[in-house]
Amino acid sequence: MKKIFVLLLINLIFNNIALAESYYFKNCKLNEIISADYLIDLDNKIINIVLKTPGGDEQKLFDKIKLVEKNRIVTEKIKSSKSQDSYFIYYLDVDTQSVIKQNYKLSKVGEINLVKPVGVKQKNYCSDVKSDWEAVRKRKLKEKIIKTKNKEKEKRRKELEEKKIKSKKKKKTKKKKKKKKKETCPPGINKFFCFFFFFLI
Repeated sequence: MKKIFVLLLINLIFNNIALAESYYFKNCKLNEIISADYLIDLDNKIINIVLKTPGGDEQKLFDKIKLVEKNRIVTEKIKSSKSQDSYFIYYLDVDTQSVIKQNYKLSKVGEINLVKPVGVKQKNYCSDVKSDWEAVRKRKLKEKIIKTKNKEKEKRRKELEEKKIKSKKKKKTKKKKKKKKKETCPPGINKFFCFFFFFLI
């Protein structure tokens, strides 16, 4: 049951990635037999991996993203099958257009757990890379700023329009009151003096 759930989750992730911005490191040669495609889903902070063989066999996996920088994406620490205290991380490097893997080993000194790098970094080059997430981030930020400014302008325009309408209504009401006063003259008062009096007030 657990395996079925994991497979369904992987399929759902791979189907949804097409709806998001598309970034990837493809055709990365891991060894003489296996190549890999790394499909980056920044919205869900996941890297979807498709392992391939020349015979057409495929295996789909995914790893969580820990850090996104302008020139690389770093994964979270991943448990290695080598031993209980072995881990590794890898990052997709824009400058070298490669996948770089670093192995680590957990060692305990007293009550402190130390994670130390083991061996040299393994670098695997990729022939097809789309890594313009920084440019897209800047564009989206610019679009967001423009959208916010436009909303503020529209808000100010509506506020001014409402003030104008209120001012017009106020003036109209005031005129009506004056007119009513002018038209209403107390009994026994000369209309000329009444008109003159109300004109002054």
